[in-house]
Amino acid sequence: MRAGDVAGEIASGFFREKNEFSCEAARLLSTLLNEMKNAKFKRGASRSNYHNPPKSVAEFWADQSDYELRTLSHSGAADSTGSDTIVSGDAASLHDSIAVRILLERNIIDQLTVVDFLASVCIHGVTLRRTDLLLLDHMVYSVQRIARASSAGHFALLYEVAPLSSDRLGSLFVERTEITDALPMRLVNLAHSPVTCLWCVESDARLYLVPKY
Repeated sequence: MRAGDVAGEIASGFFREKNEFSCEAARLLSTLLNEMKNAKFKRGASRSNYHNPPKSVAEFWADQSDYELRTLSHSGAADSTGSDTIVSGDAASLHDSIAVRILLERNIIDQLTVVDFLASVCIHGVTLRRTDLLLLDHMVYSVQRIARASSAGHFALLYEVAPLSSDRLGSLFVERTEITDALPMRLVNLAHSPVTCLWCVESDARLYLVPKY
């Protein structure tokens, strides 16, 4: 084998596709989050000096879960305390809003209901902001509006981005899509919808995604 061929073969082990580098940030963040979750299990195993770890971890997890449930705040799943209000008014004065129109059509609110459009909302301790991405029913959506309708709760107007995909390294992504009013949309009640907030790492034509815990 010629020297040039040997050098090329060695170099091939060092050079990687551009796409692999671009998704490293998402993979690193996902790994760190998983390690944080595993820390609880490791504490459970260390309590017994790693003697019968399965039993020790199971007992620790049960006790820890019981404690967390007892100390859990009784506030709703969605909380907007301290969130900035972008615009506020009764439904009659906000008739041009798509979100308000849908709420009226579903008889969730009436013309006198005060609706606040917010910059963000906290869902189970995770902050969701306008233009953030979230996962719902295996589909990725862009958050266009966050509304608080008096006693009716918190709602989000979502524009469909793309189905969730994964590359050969296991990283989650969607193809970059321009967000326009022509995209399919849906209005969801944030307190009753199993949404997952997402971190986003941009790379060329893709958006790599990591769930927020």
